[in-house]
Amino acid sequence: MPDAALDHVPDAIGVAVPAAAVPEVLAEAVDLGVGGAVVYASGFAETGAEGQRLQQEIADICRGRMPVVGPNCLGVVGYRARAALWGLDIPFAHASTDGGVAVAAQSGSLALSLMMSGRLPGLAYCASVGNQALVDISDCLEYYLHDPAVRVVALLVEGLSDLERFRALALRAAAADVAVVVLKNGRSPAGGTLTVAHTGTLAGHDAAYDALFRQTGVIRVDDMDELIATCSLLAGPRKPRGTSLGLFATSGGECGMLADLAHDHGLPWPPSTTPPSRRCDRCCPTTAISAARSTS
Repeated sequence: MPDAALDHVPDAIGVAVPAAAVPEVLAEAVDLGVGGAVVYASGFAETGAEGQRLQQEIADICRGRMPVVGPNCLGVVGYRARAALWGLDIPFAHASTDGGVAVAAQSGSLALSLMMSGRLPGLAYCASVGNQALVDISDCLEYYLHDPAVRVVALLVEGLSDLERFRALALRAAAADVAVVVLKNGRSPAGGTLTVAHTGTLAGHDAAYDALFRQTGVIRVDDMDELIATCSLLAGPRKPRGTSLGLFATSGGECGMLADLAHDHGLPWPPSTTPPSRRCDRCCPTTAISAARSTS
C-alpha cells in the first residue's frame, strides 16, 4: 500500500489487482491524497450487471476526488518525458521530444498497434481509457488541446457519453487549427454488439456520429491504415488547404490510378488547359511527358 511502502504520497498509481480488490485500493488512495490512478483489470461493466455495479462503485469512490483511467485498459504514456503508467513494456523508439500527435483510444490493442506501427510522426501522448468509468475520450481531447505543440489528435472511439461536450471541444480544436481524426467502431449492428462486450459501451446511432463529425470538422476514417495516413499527412509542417491537387509520379499507370482515387473521393480531375511546364521539360528525357493537372 502507498503509506506502507513510500515516505511520500505518489502523484499517481497503477492498480494491478483483480477487479474485486480495486475499490478498496482506490478508497485508500483517495484518503491518502494520491493524484490519480490507472486501473488495468477487466471484469467491470463489460461483463454484465455485477461488473457494472463494481464499476459504479469505483466511480462513486473517486468522482471529484481523484481521476481514474480505466478500468479494462492499458494506461497512459507521455512520450516526451519518457513517462508511463502502462500495463506492458513501452518501446520509446518512436518517441521524440517534439512529438505533435496525441492518441486516445478505448481499445488498448488498437492504441498499441498505433504506437508500434512506426508509421506515425513523433508521438506526444497516448492514453488507453478502456471502460471510461471516469476519465473518457473527451477528457483526453481537452487535455491535448492545452498543449500548443499538439497538431493532430487521433481518437479510437466506441461511444461518447456526452456529445455536446465533445462537440464543443471539436470546435475548439478546429479554431486552434488542431486536426481531430476519429476511427469510430460499432457502425454495424454486429459491431455495436461487440463494443458492449468489449468495454460496456453503447455505440449509439452511427448517423448521429456522422452528423456530429461533419458539423465540427472532425475527420472520420474507416480503418487503421487510413487513420495512420491521415495523421501523418496532417502532422507535417504544412497542412493541405482546399481541394487543389498536384501529382508527381514516374508511371502513367500510377497517374491513372491516382486520378481514379481522386474522383472517387470527390476531387474532380478535369482535362488540363495549362501548357506543360518548360522547367520539367528541361529536366526530363525526351521520352517523358509533362502535364499540369489541378482542380479549383
